[in-house]
Amino acid sequence: MIYMRDSGGAKLLAAYGCNALICAVGLWYFVQRAKQCLDFAFTVHFWHLLFVWLYNRIFPSYLSWWLLQIVCVAVTTVLGEYLCLRTELKAIPVSLGPKVDL
Repeated sequence: MIYMRDSGGAKLLAAYGCNALICAVGLWYFVQRAKQCLDFAFTVHFWHLLFVWLYNRIFPSYLSWWLLQIVCVAVTTVLGEYLCLRTELKAIPVSLGPKVDL
């Protein structure tokens, strides 16, 4: 007999992981500043907490949910800062053409 485990938890973890990656790309696209990534990541997850609280009509009390949120904030922040820093640290091209007389 083949035993199959419930895959609901794995799907939920995958969804939160994808959400963290998409939020990091969103930080890179919209915020574009590495210094502001932590603030925006916490703000997005704070709004998520409020919506979860309102939707379920109960404050989340599971330790696993809180740990998952902490990991998602960390992934979003670190990856967002990495992407923003790569953009910020690109060399600024300087033209070697003739000067324009202003």
